[in-house]
Amino acid sequence: MDYEIETRTTEGFKVIISYDPYGESPDSWGNTDWFLGKVSSKRYGLGREGWNVACAQNYLQYGEGIWDYDTSDYYDHGCDSEQELREKWQDEYEPYEYEVFPVELVDYGSGGAQLRFTDTKNANAYIYVSLPYSCLLSEVVYRVKHDFDPYAIAEGLLKTWNTYLEGRVYHVCVKTQDGEDLDSCGELYGEEETEDFIKQLIEHYKNKTCLQHFLVTRADMSSYWEDLEVPVYLGEASLDWAKEQIGRESAICVTGPHDKNKIAV
Repeated sequence: MDYEIETRTTEGFKVIISYDPYGESPDSWGNTDWFLGKVSSKRYGLGREGWNVACAQNYLQYGEGIWDYDTSDYYDHGCDSEQELREKWQDEYEPYEYEVFPVELVDYGSGGAQLRFTDTKNANAYIYVSLPYSCLLSEVVYRVKHDFDPYAIAEGLLKTWNTYLEGRVYHVCVKTQDGEDLDSCGELYGEEETEDFIKQLIEHYKNKTCLQHFLVTRADMSSYWEDLEVPVYLGEASLDWAKEQIGRESAICVTGPHDKNKIAV
């Protein structure tokens, strides 16, 4: 099956964009700082194993989820009153480890599925964002300095998951003009991340050169080697470029590039 979407030339480089048929879910990264917990769904196996809806209860404020005193059945928690429910919440509440955000998976059948933020009553999963208090001191300083925003992190992760659910996971390959692979990467989530990656690769390679050897023949039929630093995007298709650099008036023939060690003059 052909997964290629687009082939373009950017600053001399050949760029091929394809769907990534092997793109794994964002949970495959194994990130422990923020992640989607296990989604309660018979059709979709999404989210991190061992982190179901019940695991989020200890990170909820009083009045949310099972701690909602208007809807909770106190007896389900072994409590005889609201006061006992509040005391149990205080015993189990862990305010310094994660902030959690309730989400629900909306299944459109053949139309796919989408994750969206919801309230604790409709949640079938939670996004977990570790708080600075649970990190090493260096991480705390970094997060505070960079205006740590748990909701913005959760929002970004939700966007990434929906990109994955929509099948918008891409693979990029950057080649020289003659088709030699320079670099590639898969599991790029969404068009914005894909284009950013392409820009980074082009920026990385555009000023790089490689040493190539050309055999130059003068009008008197004498020959010599000319070593040139050739732009890497040309690859082996660098002969015309070399002729321009050497100058046609000083040579009647330029051949190459060659492996200098294998050719005797």
